[in-house]
Amino acid sequence: QTMPDLKQHLEALDFLELFVMMVNQRCITVFARVFPSEAVLQLWAMVAHHGRLVLCRVVAAVLALLRPAILEATSPEQVLTLLNQFDARLFDAHPLMAEALGGCTQCVTDDALNARRAEGLEGEGAATPPRA
Repeated sequence: QTMPDLKQHLEALDFLELFVMMVNQRCITVFARVFPSEAVLQLWAMVAHHGRLVLCRVVAAVLALLRPAILEATSPEQVLTLLNQFDARLFDAHPLMAEALGGCTQCVTDDALNARRAEGLEGEGAATPPRA
């Protein structure tokens, strides 16, 4: 348990069970119902690149980023507002992905993919593909 104080606070607000249901909904829909489309596409690219555990890491990153504000919340409604505001403002998922991947700032971009392809091809003795 990484954030026991957060769990205790949500229990004190009598919001833990509903909060868990909300987190599950986000994971089941791969955040498509709550994040703006650009952020969803970035997240899906990260899931495709790093695997499904990225979803758990994204949840933990969201909680880590919102933790101070959630701990100051005095009602479930305030926690819900914090989550909804975070979701609505997330147009660029790269900072969230960096947090979720432990500081990894190389998200899936065309340049990163081309560099990895070039490394793989150079290791096999083939020519580097042309860049578009």
